[in-house]
Amino acid sequence: MKFSISFFLVSFCFSALAQENWQPLFNGKDLTGWKIRGGEASYKVESETIIGTTKGRYNTFLSTARDYSDFILELELFVDPAMNSGIQIRSHESERVLGYQIEVDPAARAWSGGIYDESRRGWLYPLTYNPKGQKAFKNGIWNKYRIEAIGNSIRVWVNGVFTSALLDDKDASGFIALQVHGIGDEETPGKQIKWRNVKILTEGLEKAAWGLPENEFELNMIKKDISPLHVDAEKGKTWNVFGLKIIGKILSEDTDGAYSVIVSHTPANGGPPLHIHENEEEVFYVLEGSFEFTYGNNKVTADKGDMVVLPKNLPHSFKNTGTSTGITMNTMTPGGLEKFFDEIAAISKNGPPDPKQVSEIAMKYKMRFLTN
Repeated sequence: MKFSISFFLVSFCFSALAQENWQPLFNGKDLTGWKIRGGEASYKVESETIIGTTKGRYNTFLSTARDYSDFILELELFVDPAMNSGIQIRSHESERVLGYQIEVDPAARAWSGGIYDESRRGWLYPLTYNPKGQKAFKNGIWNKYRIEAIGNSIRVWVNGVFTSALLDDKDASGFIALQVHGIGDEETPGKQIKWRNVKILTEGLEKAAWGLPENEFELNMIKKDISPLHVDAEKGKTWNVFGLKIIGKILSEDTDGAYSVIVSHTPANGGPPLHIHENEEEVFYVLEGSFEFTYGNNKVTADKGDMVVLPKNLPHSFKNTGTSTGITMNTMTPGGLEKFFDEIAAISKNGPPDPKQVSEIAMKYKMRFLTN
């Protein structure tokens, strides 16, 4: 009876795997179907495992001989905590290997599962966008990566934990590669990373995909065509948050997420606390009154007709220094922060909201308050 039950379970699991049409990328014996590109690091096969060993200052890549476009890739890796690595997808080689890289970062920074653009644009989705995801990777164990590259979306999980999501139309296909990062002249060669159970799914992706988890941030890098808009003077969605009356004149739904525009009525001595946006760049135009803007170590006075441009990731705040209500117009790129105003307004109906709840909502929209 025990044999029959075990045989049934094995048969069932094999049948389920076969139905999804997973294919091994690595045959467990040798590097047939793979090609070494770039630097001097070496690759070998032992015990159904690919082993990469550091050598030289340039990055080295063990790539598939063929290109892949839409797929789900799964693999396990075990890395020396003193080295760096990555998984290239939809990549190409000209003078150097370039393309999307899913990070393997065992250092204290803990950006494993983030998305980097090798030899091109640099970091696209660092894990500052997803602090929860920084806890997914563990040193000293085999870590399992899942990468869904479907259409313009790339989504990543490490050990079953969501780490990053990107919308981008830079590359639709290319090779897959396992990177051994270059080392400095003062570093001793010989550190190793191991990969096993490397498999790919190229059919039935819509059904097999896990998709973007609810309330998780997906970075949109796709440039959108801007359509003409006429906004009536009476149009606008109003929120009352943080003592400000905010009117949404152009919402992200009007621009397919490209940007949004709000008009804020700020009482004398009023203004938001010091905060930071990890996603939006802002342009303020003073319509009425006088404001003091604080950003980084700077303080500037902005009067009627003045503009202030604030890039993302810059701590900032502003205060109405006049004796009456001041008015500013704020363009935010990309759009979407109005959803934050929706949630804050909803919890503010019966009085000032709980600061902890406000902070938790802000984190959903890649915004952090830096003062209590």
